[in-house]
Amino acid sequence: MIESSADELLDALDPQQRVAARSLLGPVCILAGAGTGKTRAITHRIAYGVATGVYSPNRVMALTFTARAAAELRTRLRPLGAGGVAARTFHSAALAQLNYFWPQVIGGEAPKIIDNKAKAIAHAAELLRLRVDTATLRDDHGYAAIGTWVATLFALLPLLRVRRITPLQALRQDASGEPARGAAWDLVRPLATAALIASVVGIAVWRAGSTQRGVFMSAGIGAAIALLWLAAASLSRLARRTLREQWPFVVRQGIANLYRPSNQTRAVVLALGFGAFLLGTVFLVQRSLVARLSLNDSDVRANLAFFDVQPDQVRGVVPVTA
Repeated sequence: MIESSADELLDALDPQQRVAARSLLGPVCILAGAGTGKTRAITHRIAYGVATGVYSPNRVMALTFTARAAAELRTRLRPLGAGGVAARTFHSAALAQLNYFWPQVIGGEAPKIIDNKAKAIAHAAELLRLRVDTATLRDDHGYAAIGTWVATLFALLPLLRVRRITPLQALRQDASGEPARGAAWDLVRPLATAALIASVVGIAVWRAGSTQRGVFMSAGIGAAIALLWLAAASLSRLARRTLREQWPFVVRQGIANLYRPSNQTRAVVLALGFGAFLLGTVFLVQRSLVARLSLNDSDVRANLAFFDVQPDQVRGVVPVTA
């Protein structure tokens, strides 16, 4: 492909972009909004400097934040006759400089960038002389995958409710009184709910190590949700019935928000209820653990206690306490 001349490069720009492209010496700052041609001006400025001989392609580097943006820069520079210009991300350029200067300044091979935290955990355990098997490291990735799956399912339910609602309906549905199209019965929502319930039960069975215990645990969670839901519904009904016109305006507005359409009473009560359950569980576990500890005046009494030591970790803990 024949390289474009410098004049032809400038012909493709508007007047403001042309001013930026001709400013080849000294620092230049281009302030513009999205879609206004910043990348176009920058790439043409580089290409114009290369075409006029002011820039040497092997002494110019275009830096950006993402690998996609760097690839876009390379794609645009190539047909402009500046294919020899390097376009990289900040991290990639810094890593290349580290690998180049490390042997000269520090000596030896530069540190490697880890691409998996399991390797870092295994290396740290090796330095501490702790035995961590591969199954434990795989479990760490399994927990992350399970957390991502559960978070996706919980976020999916509210998204499914609004996926068929147009922006105009979102603004006008309360005022017009007409139901939104997304309010109709949808088969996907029951399927997502069923997948969420099955996931919770499956995780409970897996963590409990017993199908019976897992099912009982899931049933307890369901009963707690039902009780909190009924409490929230009762609170909304009670607020509607007890509101009086002679009460101050601020009080009436605050109480009315408990039962108005699109209120968040049930969500807030569920969140507060499960928070209270969590704190209660932590308190009960603490009481149970403290109750099992007995203090005595013996000379051989321990001054340190270890909790949750797994069977495969005993060999690493015993030498520390010996």
